Amino acid sequence: MVLTAIYRLGRTSLKSFWMVFSGAVLFMTSDSFIAINKFLNPISKASFWIIVTYCTAQFLIVQGILLHKRQT
Repeated sequence: MVLTAIYRLGRTSLKSFWMVFSGAVLFMTSDSFIAINKFLNPISKASFWIIVTYCTAQFLIVQGILLHKRQT
């Protein structure tokens, strides 16, 4: 996901790029929280941090793609 977002650089507006890239990084962070919490060490308030990063990631990705669509 992050690599796909990086490949958008130069193919869309900078605002759209940064929104989708930031969302992809947050999505990766959310997945990392899940893995760390399950397999390494329990994270305090893990469910909260997982859902916050996941929802923010989805919002940024969708808004970035919609911005790209409006600009083309």
